[in-house]
Amino acid sequence: MTRLAVVLLLACCAMAAPAVAQADLFQPIFAVTQHPRCANCHTDTAAPLQRDFRPHQPAVQRGPEGKGVARLTCAGCHKPQNTAAAPGAPDWRMPKAGDAVFRNRPAGDLCRDLREPQRNGGLEPEALGRHFAEDPLIGWAWTPGTGRGSPALSRDHLVVAVASWLRAGAPCPD
Repeated sequence: MTRLAVVLLLACCAMAAPAVAQADLFQPIFAVTQHPRCANCHTDTAAPLQRDFRPHQPAVQRGPEGKGVARLTCAGCHKPQNTAAAPGAPDWRMPKAGDAVFRNRPAGDLCRDLREPQRNGGLEPEALGRHFAEDPLIGWAWTPGTGRGSPALSRDHLVVAVASWLRAGAPCPD
């Protein structure tokens, strides 16, 4: 079954489910963002974390474009796919400084950041939905390689949750 068919099936099931409080629509998205596969790079620090929130080795820095600096660029170790030496996905990077920070943030604050293009990498709602659905780096979180866990919510369920949240006007918890 194609990803689109699965997402449409899940969306139909979600529409048939009991009504959810508007502010609760963000909770499944928040749960995924708090997982190390996401929060390790969405930090307020100049360096990413690795594994389960451990300092990154070597001690790389974000850099102005989120891809490292000088000879310690992300692409120096992180290839377009997982390798024995390092996890990988196309265009491996951290978000630019100032974009949404996931780690150690209250759900309401993160929610408000994600719906604001000035804080989410310049993404309007439709583009934000596509980002969650199509970006290979986000997809990597569910195929992270040996010894790394994935978010409990599947990517297909996350895509449906994001679409539902956006369709409702991106309401945020307090």
